[in-house]
Amino acid sequence: MSDEWRWVPLGDATVSEDSKRRPVKEADRTPGPYPYWGASGVVDFVSDYIFDYPTLLVSEDGENLKTRKTPIAFHVTGKYWVNNHAHVLRAREDFDLEFLAYAVQNSDISGYLTGSTQPKLTAGNLAKIPLWCPSVTEQRRIAGVLGALDDLIEVNRRLTRELTSLGDALLDRWAEGVESTVALGDVIEVVREGWDVNDSDKESVYLGLEHFGTDAAGLVGWGSTSGITSQKSLFKVGDVLYGKLRPYFRKVARPGFAGVCTTEAWIMRGKGEVSQEFVHWVARSPRFTEMAVAGSEGTKMPRANWSHLSSMTVPDPNSSGMSAVSEAVHALWQAGESLNEEIGDLEASRNELLPLLMSGRVRVGDVAA
Repeated sequence: MSDEWRWVPLGDATVSEDSKRRPVKEADRTPGPYPYWGASGVVDFVSDYIFDYPTLLVSEDGENLKTRKTPIAFHVTGKYWVNNHAHVLRAREDFDLEFLAYAVQNSDISGYLTGSTQPKLTAGNLAKIPLWCPSVTEQRRIAGVLGALDDLIEVNRRLTRELTSLGDALLDRWAEGVESTVALGDVIEVVREGWDVNDSDKESVYLGLEHFGTDAAGLVGWGSTSGITSQKSLFKVGDVLYGKLRPYFRKVARPGFAGVCTTEAWIMRGKGEVSQEFVHWVARSPRFTEMAVAGSEGTKMPRANWSHLSSMTVPDPNSSGMSAVSEAVHALWQAGESLNEEIGDLEASRNELLPLLMSGRVRVGDVAA
């Protein structure tokens, strides 16, 4: 490839590995250390793997192909399993896999989708998507800049997880010394304040279930209420949000900002003097999710039942030592929210740079300068 930029169909830059992927029903998966990838990212962890070399995964189906609320292309390394909802591609010579992932993410793929009710990106159409590519040397430079920003984002996310785990450990130790228990419903409540879609000043942060990480990982993004016309709920700073739809995903978050959220998320608050640190700790606990799953209603789309959960026993939050522990955990939460703000700034910088670098309008040397 010359140093000049040129249009290249994705199929000419990659080799399909789709024939190697294998779906496994959830009931048949054996838990383990290897990521199980689907259309929108990692959906589980299993005991075996199919791939042990870098590939580019591209969503094959799902509404996200149209809405683009979360990434549709992933540069994946290590050992992992892939189901049949993500295309698997290997880079050809003179093409950088990480660059291709950013290029696909930056591409308008609307003209290559099929299906009216369920959008689908077929292997044939995927191969036709044109990418604007420079030399492989420049590809690696571009991927290096964008990858550095993503690495910083991941470092901050890991630190926030560690801060949360430290807070959980402090509360776990406090709970070991508490002898009295109370019913969950006596100390925690689910509140509902409706959001007026006709409000003239309705532009706000919006959280749908797609913005929650699984396994109590907190938020992975957010959207805007612009264009939303259906019924939603208002939440306040520090409220604990729990995804009641398919509760086995453990979608839990405690945002450091106020906004609007889906009605499929409970807004949980402590009663009286009960701290939100205690509420977050309870909602993040595996036992809470076990109870939520056990009492859920529905087969294909089970929803947790608060009446069932309210009878769950928890350590009495009014016991000795809670005030001091809550204060310490609150400080950890605030530090985590500061890191989340940095994540937002880094993501904004990356998203601003992405189209500029991918179009060639800005060169890596200009960014470094």
